Amino acid sequence: MPREIITIQVGQCGNQIGMEFWKQLCLEHGIGKDGLLEDFATQVRASRAPSLLSSRAGCGVPGG
Repeated sequence: MPREIITIQVGQCGNQIGMEFWKQLCLEHGIGKDGLLEDFATQVRASRAPSLLSSRAGCGVPGG
């Protein structure tokens, strides 16, 4: 389900912080300057997929 982010930027400092926020967000999520996803963002990475480790009780516990 898509989610929206609404930001309000006021003044020079607010605009500078807002621009850095969006730059970082796009970088982390693989969004290019044209608004399209980069190739690496569309591929599933096994290293970033969540994994479960077995515990003594036989239940899966989150692991990294």
